[in-house]
Amino acid sequence: MNEKKKLVQNFKSYINVSPKNNGEKNGAIQEVKPKLLNGELVVGAAHSVVMLTPLSERDRGRLGSLFVTNYKLSFVPMEYSQGDEYGQRNFLLGTFDVPLTGVGAVWLTDGGPVRRRSLMPGGDMPGKVKGLQVVCKNMKVLTFSFANSPIGSGRRVAMALMHHAFPKRHDLLFAYEYKEPYYPTLPPELNMFQRPGDWKRELDRCECPHWRITCINGTSDAFMLTAGETLIVPSSVLDYNLISSARHFRSGRVPIWVWGRPEGAALLRSGELLQTDQSATTESVLLEQVRRSHPKLTPPHVAYLCGHPLNTERANALPPLSTLAAAHRKLVDLCTPTTLADFWVRLMFHFSDGSLFIF
Repeated sequence: MNEKKKLVQNFKSYINVSPKNNGEKNGAIQEVKPKLLNGELVVGAAHSVVMLTPLSERDRGRLGSLFVTNYKLSFVPMEYSQGDEYGQRNFLLGTFDVPLTGVGAVWLTDGGPVRRRSLMPGGDMPGKVKGLQVVCKNMKVLTFSFANSPIGSGRRVAMALMHHAFPKRHDLLFAYEYKEPYYPTLPPELNMFQRPGDWKRELDRCECPHWRITCINGTSDAFMLTAGETLIVPSSVLDYNLISSARHFRSGRVPIWVWGRPEGAALLRSGELLQTDQSATTESVLLEQVRRSHPKLTPPHVAYLCGHPLNTERANALPPLSTLAAAHRKLVDLCTPTTLADFWVRLMFHFSDGSLFIF
């Protein structure tokens, strides 16, 4: 009996065996680091993360580390391929970087491409996170698996992402705080749109003589706190009229010029028209001043993004924001399939329905 026990084979092969999810590493895997901007901090990290190939199953992907900073979500692969360098979008974001402002939705997964449930800001986080799927606002889908990561790292990354990607105020985002060092040796022809002279050069470049520059918003009579000190308005509008008209627009944002052409085409923007006793009259007066600024006295066309507050039957009023948001959510769901089978099902459904989408 003892001789038979000695003949029992106790050899175990470690070829093609994935590491267990116990966080025990032998140091053979090199940890990588993301590229950070000045003031950018890492608030969550997970190593040995697999970024799954789009529309694939669990068996295809790239191994690397996933980082959450106060500016972006960054995946750093262990090995770079030759085509990665062509995916660099700009000087701030790498090939596999997504700014926090570009994160649209976050889904929990079972470690594969199939969605389990949506994560909401301030909602409950499960004790164990096997995988995450990030749907970006540009309809790009990133799927990560934490099957080989240390215990708890997936949950820490998910909590950091939900906390920093969905702040209660926009000014809490790092993108509002970050500023490159200012060098006074900038080329003189570079227009920074900070001083009245910058806007004067822009008006001359666009050849729009029927518009003027006012600096009333940079004085004690400022009425538009969310804008700079320099505004461009029709030449026939007095500063006194701007101050009196501002109370009829949300945040005091009266119609101001942002672009124009010598032939008369111009683009203006303003805040929402408030429901006051004189708002309709005020709007009519300002639109008349805009018409006089056109070389051929052509009346302007107004697109009410939030609907006209005084007349809901206007033909040029866009749908309500809630309707546009619901339509956008349906479009995102249509254009972000998680598996190849899901892609073909949606494609065949819309072809059989006779619908055609052109992007």
